[in-house]
Amino acid sequence: MYMLFTSLRAMGWGQKDLWYSERIGQGYTDWSAPVNLGPTINIIRYLLSHDDQNEKMAYTE
Repeated sequence: MYMLFTSLRAMGWGQKDLWYSERIGQGYTDWSAPVNLGPTINIIRYLLSHDDQNEKMAYTE
């Protein structure tokens, strides 16, 4: 089982990066150290994206 989450942590690429952790036991505290998903997913600057067909816009912070 994996947990995917966003966090402003040291060693990140931007403001609120995506991280994951793997469950390593049965207890609620039994998770691996967080791993940053890296620069392919996380970027240093903000990102604005739009979809002309559906008139939708997304903004990452």
